[in-house]
Amino acid sequence: MNYTVGQSAWLPVLIQDSSGNGITGIAYNATGLSVKYCVPGGTAQTLALTSSNWQEVGRGMYLVLFTSTVLSTLGTFLYWVTCTGYLDYQGWLNISPDFEAIAMASGDEVGTVAWTHVVMKNGSPVEGATVSYYSDAGRTELVPPAVTTDANGAATFLLAPGHYWVKVSIAGDPDRLGEEDVH
Repeated sequence: MNYTVGQSAWLPVLIQDSSGNGITGIAYNATGLSVKYCVPGGTAQTLALTSSNWQEVGRGMYLVLFTSTVLSTLGTFLYWVTCTGYLDYQGWLNISPDFEAIAMASGDEVGTVAWTHVVMKNGSPVEGATVSYYSDAGRTELVPPAVTTDANGAATFLLAPGHYWVKVSIAGDPDRLGEEDVH
């Protein structure tokens, strides 16, 4: 996701069991729930969860609030959520002065966005994972070719803005399924 520096943001989290089913009812103070993040150029930190910065939205989807103070450094902001007994979730936010101007200046095709998906496991980047974006919920219409993550766990795509279904495959683990809005 792209975001302008210095703004607070509610970022998505998906909590799933090993079969990929969304888990509901995870409260901010649940045993084994942890949210960690890393600002650009920084080290991993733990976010203290409260009822004010954790919301359940349904079907295993949650939102976690990161304040403008935390999101005040330009670059790629990483966050990951672990909950004992469930799959890890990782996300990222590209923090820029004006993300639309940067996307246009990158020389990409008109109407497309350079979109990076970062894969983490147990708080560490995963090299060699396969990330696939699909235009349908059944994950049969692969949009661009699948991309393998680099040493930083990153896979970058050139995508048109819109809603996509994502599959992340890591050797020895069940596939991770999710949805993302590219803008």
